[in-house]
Amino acid sequence: MFEGADTLAAQEHFGEAKKTWYKSDFDTEMQLVKFKGAELSLEHESKLISLVDAYLINQSLDPISYPTAGAGYNSNSWAPSLIQHAGGKVKENMKGLDIKKGYGQSLLIFVLGLLSLVVADYSMRQFTGSPNNLGMPEVVWFALQVIISVVLIFVFIKNIQTLPISKKIISSLLLLLIGAVMYICIIYGYVFSTQIDGF
Repeated sequence: MFEGADTLAAQEHFGEAKKTWYKSDFDTEMQLVKFKGAELSLEHESKLISLVDAYLINQSLDPISYPTAGAGYNSNSWAPSLIQHAGGKVKENMKGLDIKKGYGQSLLIFVLGLLSLVVADYSMRQFTGSPNNLGMPEVVWFALQVIISVVLIFVFIKNIQTLPISKKIISSLLLLLIGAVMYICIIYGYVFSTQIDGF
């Protein structure tokens, strides 16, 4: 379909490829497809084959590269789309890197955690009457940031555990970049805008 990983995933599922500790487990799914309430017929099989042939022709004329870090349509969406256009129904949320779940869920936890930290610290500053100092001890301030970051990493790793190693690395680097930008905007934005420690 798109790359060799699809073939390896199928081989792993049917037992032709052995799982090893140093390679990702694709955790391939197999779903029963229904075509208007019936099993696959010759008509539906012909439709599927014709759609694949049309795709291969279009791909040869105008190649679509596999999306970087899962940020776009990939083989997880290709197969369900093919089945849908052939008149079948299949589970839509297949395993793989879901951009909304992989990045969205992790970054949402990270952002909400940092914003909650900022709100808590600002409230403590107002309560103690120390507008130019942190409201909470610095040790607590930085420790909570570390905890929030660890939770972010844990959730993200859990969401990408079925990806090949190469895509895990690319996805992780992209997450670190996005996370760093968000951290700077939220934490340093708070520090500079409220002039903590004379900034």
